[in-house]
Amino acid sequence: MHRFGFSFRAGHERADVDATLQSLFELPARLATERRRRVAIVLDEFQEILAIDSRLPSLMRSIFQTQPDVAHVYLGSKRSMMERLFNDANEPFWRSARQMELGPIAADEFAPFLTERFEATNRRLPAALVERVLDATGGHPYATQELAYALWEETPRSRAASAAAFELAVDRVLRSENAHFTLVWARASRAQRLVLQALALEPTTTLTAAEYRNRHGLGAPSTVARAVEALVEQELLRQLAPGSYVIAEPFLGEWLRRRLS
Repeated sequence: MHRFGFSFRAGHERADVDATLQSLFELPARLATERRRRVAIVLDEFQEILAIDSRLPSLMRSIFQTQPDVAHVYLGSKRSMMERLFNDANEPFWRSARQMELGPIAADEFAPFLTERFEATNRRLPAALVERVLDATGGHPYATQELAYALWEETPRSRAASAAAFELAVDRVLRSENAHFTLVWARASRAQRLVLQALALEPTTTLTAAEYRNRHGLGAPSTVARAVEALVEQELLRQLAPGSYVIAEPFLGEWLRRRLS
């Protein structure tokens, strides 16, 4: 197996860095030709190129479009930024890739994996706790990994995970996420906070219904609509159907419920 790496030292001229990046981006196509192999490049958290250097998308696109024999896969966790990169006509990557949204992993596919990973390390994860883990995370890959690992750490070797260990694992995850959620809360407007609190306490498919709004003090439908639009843009809410929203950020609902109690 061949491994490749590169690095930059402080003080290099921008032109040298650009030349190195160009050579790096051209390398997969050259290797494919030399070795007569098909090549796929997977770029994780692709939206971060915007923060690294605003010129990177143009540079990458100018090279990638000359590589018909190389498949490029772009992964990103920030939906709004990925949509900007590929749906905005002013962006270099406009309409350059087929878009697919990867949703939560189905419970019947995730459950055997969790069970196997516990067994591989001389621990057991009872079916009831597998269900509780996946209920808590909704099948969100990162959240499931985070909670399952916390539960694994609370489970001694040669033992089965317990309900008590599960509660300790949830506490551990919420402590690790507290700084992030505190920042989310501090940045939210009053209307956005009320919407988040309402959905955490009482999920609904009729968020703007008068009775629901009055019960949670949400204000006028227009106020709720603006708050929801902002929360969806921040990817804190996910729309299931017209008028139906859920808290998308894993564990935020539980954090809010504990805060309110």
